[in-house]
Amino acid sequence: MKKSRRIHTLAKTILIIGMLSGQAYSAILTFENSSRITVNDGGFASSDIVVTGITGTVTKVTFEFDVFNSGVFADYDFKLRAPNLQEVLVISDIDRFGSFGGGITFTVDDDFPEFPSQLIGNIEPSYTGRVTDHPGLAIGDSDPPITGGPGDLGKFNSIDPNGTWRFIIIDDTDQIALDPIGQFENVKINFTVVPEPSSSLFLGLISVWITFRRSRR
Repeated sequence: MKKSRRIHTLAKTILIIGMLSGQAYSAILTFENSSRITVNDGGFASSDIVVTGITGTVTKVTFEFDVFNSGVFADYDFKLRAPNLQEVLVISDIDRFGSFGGGITFTVDDDFPEFPSQLIGNIEPSYTGRVTDHPGLAIGDSDPPITGGPGDLGKFNSIDPNGTWRFIIIDDTDQIALDPIGQFENVKINFTVVPEPSSSLFLGLISVWITFRRSRR
């Protein structure tokens, strides 16, 4: 009877450990390109971020970049393009007539409210918000407003993230401003990833349990 109880207890322990070993956990993986991007008045520029080695399922994507020199910030559309060419317009038409210096980080995260429409007079070192478009703020901006709302970066969930991502900045006006050049840097993409569950440890434990049973007979 005691022998049977020992075997039963061992079996339950092995099964529990095995199931725990197969449970999914999440990790945040960051890929970046720190190079400076210069956007001339009425022009566009881009920065590539190469993503490799991710296995498992992407459950969340966040995106960030630093402003080195804002130019007229409302003139810019910021887009993120995945390796499968799926694209999201992440920020557009923030801060009418606004121009500010560097040292500001913008982070795009679906779990936050929109960015403020104007930043003048209350410049913070960092801003976090979801996909945002304030239509009609930029003079000469003919872009239709994006449909915004929580979950826009969620369009990248579950895709294969490996490959070249592209951050695209477009100055969609051609009016000469006092400071017509915008410069941006330190582009980062953060992936929350749930690895594929591994059954190898579970199967190994089952093998140990079977061997133990046979040895006790």
